[in-house]
Amino acid sequence: MRQVRFGPLVVWIPETLRERARGLLGRSELQPNEGLLLERSRSVHTFGMRFPIDAVLLDRDDRVIEVVRLSPNRVLLPRARVRSILEVAAGEGRRFTPGARVGSTTRDAPNSGRRARSEAPGRRRTRP
Repeated sequence: MRQVRFGPLVVWIPETLRERARGLLGRSELQPNEGLLLERSRSVHTFGMRFPIDAVLLDRDDRVIEVVRLSPNRVLLPRARVRSILEVAAGEGRRFTPGARVGSTTRDAPNSGRRARSEAPGRRRTRP
């Protein structure tokens, strides 16, 4: 997994399907200053997890849509325009205000390495 500084958080980003499938399974807790970012994900589950999490739902511009508390053995299938989900320790979701952009610079943002939308006005990025 790749580690990225995401404001005050250290965020883990899975790079392979295996890492993505494993997610937080096998861990006994998440520290208050760490999280797991699932890019291009619209749902999340906590089956097999030992602790609750806060799921921070992000849109395509990395703006917070909503924060949802998930207990172990639950599924979240939001109907909103979710593009990514940031999993943080239970209670840490209060750091994120709906409508606020997560990560203040392109370098700190979870999509570092990709051109930010604000850098290319008028151009739409297409997915492969």
